[in-house]
Amino acid sequence: MSGVGIVYNPLPKPALPLVAVENGTVSPQALYIQTAWTDSQGDESALSPVNGVILDGTSSIVVGMSEGVIGAPAAATGWNLYAGTSDADVSRQNNAPLAIGSTWLLPTTGLIDGPQPVNGQEPNVYIPLSRQIQRG
Repeated sequence: MSGVGIVYNPLPKPALPLVAVENGTVSPQALYIQTAWTDSQGDESALSPVNGVILDGTSSIVVGMSEGVIGAPAAATGWNLYAGTSDADVSRQNNAPLAIGSTWLLPTTGLIDGPQPVNGQEPNVYIPLSRQIQRG
């Protein structure tokens, strides 16, 4: 499509996710974490900045949204978590959007090979640009 894309209920890019390292059973490795807001239509925001963490022993991580419940955008109904062992190759780690205010715990089995992130919301409508000089 061409023209100016308009999103009716835009979701902002989330802030850097909160990541806490805890005792666990996952082997030492570097992990890269990003999050995205979701809405009731299944749309997803652009990804947050990357938060990297190094697990130096058998550990686990807990991830939450920096904005919490109070700072969540009005259009958001949940959030998705993306993680990977490379910041260029993250995949979604939850099957359904997580509730606003909830946290995500790295499973004992480690990361899954989930869907790749989208590039933010697609426009709901495009407004064509006129190629004529307006008179008047």
